Amino acid sequence: MVDDVNYDREKLYQILSYYLNIKNINCSMYTYSSAEEFLRDFQNHEFAIIFLDISMSGMTGMQAAHEIRKIDKKVNIIFATVERSFALEGYEVHAVGYILKPFNPDKIYSVLDHILGDMETPQYISIKESRVTVKIMLDNLYFVEMRNHYAEFHTSTGVHRAYMTFDGLRNLIPDQLRFQCCCRGIIVNFDNVKKLEEQTIILKNDERVPISRSKKIEIRNAYATYAFDKTRKGAFYEH
Repeated sequence: MVDDVNYDREKLYQILSYYLNIKNINCSMYTYSSAEEFLRDFQNHEFAIIFLDISMSGMTGMQAAHEIRKIDKKVNIIFATVERSFALEGYEVHAVGYILKPFNPDKIYSVLDHILGDMETPQYISIKESRVTVKIMLDNLYFVEMRNHYAEFHTSTGVHRAYMTFDGLRNLIPDQLRFQCCCRGIIVNFDNVKKLEEQTIILKNDERVPISRSKKIEIRNAYATYAFDKTRKGAFYEH
């Protein structure tokens, strides 16, 4: 919690403490009275959520957010403000929301429920490769292809192979909108798609996977739904 107003900082601390207590969540909380103080300490911790007051003397919360994003692309940033005029700028630093002052506990609880729901989503899967357990981060997974009773996991760090059936693969991959079967024996991660062409998906690593004719409309609709859902969830929610 970064806020140069003592009352607001203490009030937010009380609200968050109550929420964590009723949810039985054990974590550490830190408070800072300026953005500069926070940034000096930022890299000493692995923060999950950062509440930033926008209007602070010295460095503003928005300026601090830009510095945070140079180091950490994924930490959840929530702005606290008395104004509503910062929404568009908040998109630039991928903020997950902003809360208005004076603080409404129910609105803050709603923001936290949303964030914690996403954090509970599986971050990796485990496979057996040559009798060795390998963890594959879902964010790094581009696509999976079945070949001769083996699943080939194409990731940003290379290709991993595991012996399994396609049904076994479907049970292993989380039931999420971003993972779609685009062709017989191929599951693609929409998170890592750069472009959809008529019969081909081009991934961010420039690999290409086919779209079967029978799934062309289904995949296009699924990708449109995924893109809308991602925009909605990543939108700069006002609470």
